[in-house]
Amino acid sequence: GMSTVSVIFLGESIGLTSSQIGIFFLVALLAAVPGSQLGGFVTAKLDPKNSWRLNLTLMAIIVVIGMATLSRDTPMFGVYAWGFGVGLMLGWHYPAQALIFSLCLPKGQDAELSGFFVYSTQILMWVPPLIFSVLEQVGVEQRWAVVAVSSFSLVAAGILSFLPAWSDVLVDVSKKDNM
Repeated sequence: GMSTVSVIFLGESIGLTSSQIGIFFLVALLAAVPGSQLGGFVTAKLDPKNSWRLNLTLMAIIVVIGMATLSRDTPMFGVYAWGFGVGLMLGWHYPAQALIFSLCLPKGQDAELSGFFVYSTQILMWVPPLIFSVLEQVGVEQRWAVVAVSSFSLVAAGILSFLPAWSDVLVDVSKKDNM
C-alpha cells in the first residue's frame, strides 16, 4: 500500500520524474540492507515483539516527517535522504515480521499457518490505497492522505501491544510443541 501511494505522492506532489522515482526506490532498496542489520541489533537488545513495535512506530514518524518537510522545493538530496530512512525501516520491518511469525509457529502447523500468514498479509493490501484515493477524491491534500495510510503502522504497533510479553509467548509455543 505505502509503495503505491509513494509513487503517486513523489510524482504529483514533489514533482519527481520517473527516473528520479526509480532512484528514490533504489536508494530505499539499498538502505534496506543496513536496515536489516539495524533491526537485528535492536531485536537482540530488546526482543522481537518490541523491536517490531518500535520499527512500526518509527516508520510512521519517518513518513510524517517526510510529509511535513518535503515539497517541490526540496533538494533531491533531501528527498533521497527521506527514501534512505524509509528503506532503513523497511529493511528492519520484514525480517522482524518473519522472525516473530517463525518463532510463534507450533511444530506441525507450519503449512497451515504459513498459508494463513500469506492470506492475512495480502488480503487487506487494498485498504490503504483505497483510503488514500478516497481522501484525495474528497479534496484532502496528498501529503495528509499519505499520513493517513502510514497510520496503519501505528494501528499495527497497537495491536502488537496485545501480544503477551515475549518470554510468555515463547513459553506458550514450547508448551504447544510438547503436546
